[in-house]
Amino acid sequence: MELHLRRHVLRRARAGEKTQPPAPEWVQVAEEVLEQALDDPEVAQSLTLLLEVETEDLQHLLVLARQGITSGVLVFESVPAPTPLPGLALDPVTLARLAGQPIDELSRDEETAVAIELVDDDDQPLEGVRYRIEFPDGSSAEGRTNSAGRAVFWGLTKSGQCRLVLPDADDEAWEHVGSESL
Repeated sequence: MELHLRRHVLRRARAGEKTQPPAPEWVQVAEEVLEQALDDPEVAQSLTLLLEVETEDLQHLLVLARQGITSGVLVFESVPAPTPLPGLALDPVTLARLAGQPIDELSRDEETAVAIELVDDDDQPLEGVRYRIEFPDGSSAEGRTNSAGRAVFWGLTKSGQCRLVLPDADDEAWEHVGSESL
């Protein structure tokens, strides 16, 4: 299991994986990212599953996460910048709602984010659809949609057009159906 936190991932060390003790500054970054993310009850629930504990005490979760990171049981790492890929040009805000977070709750001062949401003709989420997305700064990412048919990318440094490619879909099999402005 991995816990995705904006531009970072927290995960258990893999069997046989040799981890280096993280620098104190990196542990501090992890704590700050986790502390902000724990405002979301789903993140708190995911962290309890990752830590294999049963507690609702957020401070205790932070202490356990710090211990896990410093001991090498947990790995906190940056998500690498992806390489650019070509595709259909769409406005970033047009791609979809941010993974369940109401748009009016977002501060315009927060990091820029973009999300994709894929649904079928009956508005049911399309889970596991392969995508590639190129961001306005030239970086890109690829993956599969989650169980809600979504993928979210935080920390865009430049506004503008994104390019979305659905490599397994026939170009005529899908269409853009809506957009929302932040």
